[in-house]
Amino acid sequence: MCSCSKSKLLAMLEIANTLEPTERRYWVHSFNEKREEEEKFLQFYTSIRQYPKNFFEYCRMNVNSFDEFLELIRASITKKNTFMRNEIYAEERLTIQFCNTCPAIPRQALSL
Repeated sequence: MCSCSKSKLLAMLEIANTLEPTERRYWVHSFNEKREEEEKFLQFYTSIRQYPKNFFEYCRMNVNSFDEFLELIRASITKKNTFMRNEIYAEERLTIQFCNTCPAIPRQALSL
């Protein structure tokens, strides 16, 4: 490590030490608080699967391809329930990932 990058690192550490720690306002964000009770994803997922064209616009693949891909990676993206929170199902995790990687999803795909 050269001396110029070491001095920059020390300067950044000094600045970080002078900042006040941010206070966490909540354990679970209010948006996610009722996620399981309201089952919004489950309602959305079951309804969009009934419309293959909308499903394709949303996920950029047909329902059969989605199911095959999900089965290939299910073991690696499945998490366990803990005493602090319940798992997010593999279908939801994969759908959210597709939504995040394809930000140009037409809004018509979301209106069933």
